Amino acid sequence: MLVLHESLVAENEQHFVEGVISWLRQLCVLANSQEVNVCAPMLFSSVASFDFTFGCGYRNIQMIFSCLATRSEFRESLFKGFTRIPAVPQIQEIIERAWDLGLDSIGRRDLEGTLKHTQKWIGTEEVLAFFALFRIKYFERGAEFMPPLYLQEKGHSRLIVGMEKDCDGNRYLLICDPALDRSHMELLTEYADPSLLTLFRAQMNAFAKDEYQIMYINGLMKNDSEFERAQQRAYFETDMDEPCFQ
Repeated sequence: MLVLHESLVAENEQHFVEGVISWLRQLCVLANSQEVNVCAPMLFSSVASFDFTFGCGYRNIQMIFSCLATRSEFRESLFKGFTRIPAVPQIQEIIERAWDLGLDSIGRRDLEGTLKHTQKWIGTEEVLAFFALFRIKYFERGAEFMPPLYLQEKGHSRLIVGMEKDCDGNRYLLICDPALDRSHMELLTEYADPSLLTLFRAQMNAFAKDEYQIMYINGLMKNDSEFERAQQRAYFETDMDEPCFQ
């Protein structure tokens, strides 16, 4: 396994925190949780002043990217064009490149064909297009390696990084929100206090909106025909009747 390191961090990006997943697992152990399952290690990425109003989708891409970079099979694909986690402007360029190759045509139309140098929000379809460009598959079952799950609701996106059954038998999803300030996250991870889990726990009754989308990654596309099938879709298959953008 690749150890996450500062060398992965894009230039001028100071919004990453390491060790969050192992810290969450430790808190669950200290809380005497009956069960805990967490995703593979990743860097936590938070929005900055320049992207505070629109950056959650981009920051979630960075977190998923950092997780995939721990696996050799994904690194070979991801780092053909990059040696570091792409910054927000680079992510915008990559999504536009995916559009040019026929991915997410409806998203391209709805976002008026441009992302670079804008403050446009992105949603699940753009995240899927980003990873599809690297021939990374999504929305299949049976994964042995578990990256975080991308959770989209109208107006915001977060990552599901684990599941916990506490000492009383209550079940929670463990959620990382890129809106949480980096310095706040760094401060939190210095404390082995199980009560801090309340900042990351979410019960099912917390999901009160009518619709959500979930994306998860499971391997690489095996051949060109899989990529061509992705190109032929007007928009990516999701849990919603229509594409939902932030």
